[in-house]
Amino acid sequence: MKTDDLIRALAQDAPAQGRSTSRHALGWLAVAGPFVALLFMFLFEIREDLLGEAVLATVQKLTFTVLLLAAAARGATILMSPDARLRDAMIWIAAPLAALLVFIIGDLAFNDSGSVAERAIGETGLDCILSLIALSAAPLAAFLYGLREGAATRPGLAGALAGVTASALAASFYALHCNEDSALFVGLWYGLGIAIVGTIGYFAGQRFLRW
Repeated sequence: MKTDDLIRALAQDAPAQGRSTSRHALGWLAVAGPFVALLFMFLFEIREDLLGEAVLATVQKLTFTVLLLAAAARGATILMSPDARLRDAMIWIAAPLAALLVFIIGDLAFNDSGSVAERAIGETGLDCILSLIALSAAPLAAFLYGLREGAATRPGLAGALAGVTASALAASFYALHCNEDSALFVGLWYGLGIAIVGTIGYFAGQRFLRW
């Protein structure tokens, strides 16, 4: 059977297969959640002012990371169908990126323009990246394992979105510890950490999601 014929045959069963793969993959991601929580509690402390003066900044961080988690997970599961359209998978990412852009504009508008570089660089950028990578390992492995039931025609991209999903989950926990409240810092360092894990996911997807 030719590849195109195989894809068409698989596509006929795509709706049911897609729902099954989504449930399976998201189930494995959920299983990894408590492990991430335990690792977070072992390695980090929740910031003391979380429910005080830091509440607004933390809500902003979580708005971005949770939206990104949901969007990337949705995109990854969509790509596990052989007839998936790239636009349908990637359009979900617009919401978290738009939220982050709004927060950055607000940061620039209400703070001294002379401190832009200082707020962006912060003091814990490297710690942020390393923490996101460490907290992402288990959910990335679990999500990729769950996605193997699918039939991705873009396994690298599906793996990259799995990496973004895992790192967004990690970032959601890390935001409860992080005392760098500038949206510029979040965009730069959280963004770099998420991009690194997404790159790892891309190569893992090429290896484990190919069929």
